[in-house]
Amino acid sequence: MKEVFRHDSPFMVGLRRFFLLVQLNILWAICCLPVVTIGAATVSMYRTVAALRTDMEAGEETVELFSFFFRAFRQEFRQSTLLMLVKLAAVALLAADFRVAAIVADGLSGAVKLICWIPTVLFALVSGVVFPLQAKFSNTVFQTAKNAALIAFSNPSVSISVAFLNAIPVLLFLKAPEFFIRTFLFWIAIGVSGICWLNWMMLNRVFQKYIPEETDTTLEVTK
Repeated sequence: MKEVFRHDSPFMVGLRRFFLLVQLNILWAICCLPVVTIGAATVSMYRTVAALRTDMEAGEETVELFSFFFRAFRQEFRQSTLLMLVKLAAVALLAADFRVAAIVADGLSGAVKLICWIPTVLFALVSGVVFPLQAKFSNTVFQTAKNAALIAFSNPSVSISVAFLNAIPVLLFLKAPEFFIRTFLFWIAIGVSGICWLNWMMLNRVFQKYIPEETDTTLEVTK
């Protein structure tokens, strides 16, 4: 029994990583409070998760969570904020599309709903790849968005899985607000960082396919 609680036992190592994710989740939530910083906070969380997973695979514990997160936050603030603004503009256009369609068609019929939902689903697939891609590679806003689209559509099973995981808290908040409130502590403690961890497990394997043997930290995906 004593071996279970030994500092280097698998149980204790796993427990420490669990609490790192809890700290990361709370850190992300605090940094998202100004709203405009959501993009930078999310990219920083993905970059920190990437470092934690690299540590885990190497059997090490070298990541200083707070310093690593805020260093990434400072480095990625401008680019991530621009990406966030682009995503918000796309969301506004999609919302306007639904609103206009509802007014013109006097209610959303089946065909009109389909026309509105197709770009929404495509946006969700690309959106789920954008911030992890920015955490992995340095690029311009346009190139990151372009690469995210190409990767999302070239790897539909992964992009659909990521979009589904990302949609869980949003759907719960919109469709089951009472349940969301009851599970609020879970989302504050580890919900988002847990989803980020799962997303990175899937996406990092995809990203590796696009890294040449000799490369810098930029990326251009070809069809």
